[in-house]
Amino acid sequence: MADELIAKIHTSALLREAARVFAVYETRDWTIEQGPRVTEGYVLYVLHSAKVAKRLLARFPLLQGEPFFQESIQPLHYIAKYHPSIPAPQVYSAADAVSAHTNDIEAAYMLLDWMEGSPLQPFDLKSPPIAARIRVLEQLAEIMLESLLGHAQKDDINFYGLPAGKPRGVGIPATEWLTESVDRAIRRHIRRNEYDEAFDYLIQRGEICMQCSLGFDKQPWVVMHGDLHAGNIIVDEDSNITGIIDWDFTFAARLVKQATYPKLLDKIPGATPPDMPEELAQLDLFSDKMYFLMVFREKEKARTKNCDITQLIEFSSGRNFFEQSIHRIKAQAEWSGKYCLRTAANLKSALGRL
Repeated sequence: MADELIAKIHTSALLREAARVFAVYETRDWTIEQGPRVTEGYVLYVLHSAKVAKRLLARFPLLQGEPFFQESIQPLHYIAKYHPSIPAPQVYSAADAVSAHTNDIEAAYMLLDWMEGSPLQPFDLKSPPIAARIRVLEQLAEIMLESLLGHAQKDDINFYGLPAGKPRGVGIPATEWLTESVDRAIRRHIRRNEYDEAFDYLIQRGEICMQCSLGFDKQPWVVMHGDLHAGNIIVDEDSNITGIIDWDFTFAARLVKQATYPKLLDKIPGATPPDMPEELAQLDLFSDKMYFLMVFREKEKARTKNCDITQLIEFSSGRNFFEQSIHRIKAQAEWSGKYCLRTAANLKSALGRL
């Protein structure tokens, strides 16, 4: 798949597009510095212009027919518009699958900032040094608070798990919202013939009523990066955060879903990056969590006079475990049917599709 896409891409047209975006109309001012490089889901090129003093990242999705705009481009437009202080890449040019055949590059793509720096070193019990940890955690607290305090704008971002026919941003019950979210996942995995995953979600569906509080129903819809592990946090040599990358599938959701520890600190089984060593995936970074909470609480109180979001973050590990770990456990059909009659009905339907 990657080789076919690479053969299809017109790199000369890509360089012309970079020149057009920055009003430097000589394509020779731009070169391909790196690439093509194949990563999970994408083919990547890094473009450079000494004249503009700029590097750009060109991303081409391997699945060219997927809804590229909603999943990958819209979140970055949203952050740039409503949270410009967050160091996210800016998108300069893009084309989705519908328009791919009409652009000279002849593929769906996005052209965005290359974030200068290096991925953050994953935290363990000894490294990075205390001063670097403190600096990173303080900046992360500021970035997350900025995002969590902003109510989602209904026309500019995808709303996660919104039941069909419901207008965006309305106060639907948290149980209804979460049930619809899980049902969508069940349907998606059945369409892909991923039946083990579908069964796992069926188990999760039967436990929703135990996870939702009536207080959740009044919470706002907010937008938050959901994958803040070390690999998505770009820093310079002085531990300044220069970029937060990989905003794919960022969406608006209830505050109770979004207000969690960053994955840098919370090692939830089944939710750690797949290439993370086992010894890091099992660490309990308790001291780092407590420092992050202290900093976040101070910042939240300074801006809002309360610490409601801090309290949600403090007790988020249990909610995350409920949501994430079940996806890695083989489900038993008898267990699903025992605890929820509606789950049993869904299971019967799923088995019928088998």
